[in-house]
Amino acid sequence: MLNSVLALMILVIKLLMNCFKLIFTKLYDEKMSADDADEISNQMRYGDRTLKDIDDSHFRTLEFRAKEQEKADKVYKNISDLYEKAQEKVAWCISG
Repeated sequence: MLNSVLALMILVIKLLMNCFKLIFTKLYDEKMSADDADEISNQMRYGDRTLKDIDDSHFRTLEFRAKEQEKADKVYKNISDLYEKAQEKVAWCISG
């Protein structure tokens, strides 16, 4: 009985850690593109432009996403790579 409770607790902890990793990675991706969102907002507010009139060719593409035709392995690798970048960035900010 005790072993099954401990196993369940470990499973829940792993699940929570993975949820945290996903949320952390998504927030990092959004933060890296925040300047682009600000530029869009400014152009719409002060430049009297519509969203479709704004040239977004130089904006950063969000990486935390999955296209319908992509395989699960590729999506997993892309998000894992993004998580690694986020960890490096946070480690650099904390230590430096």
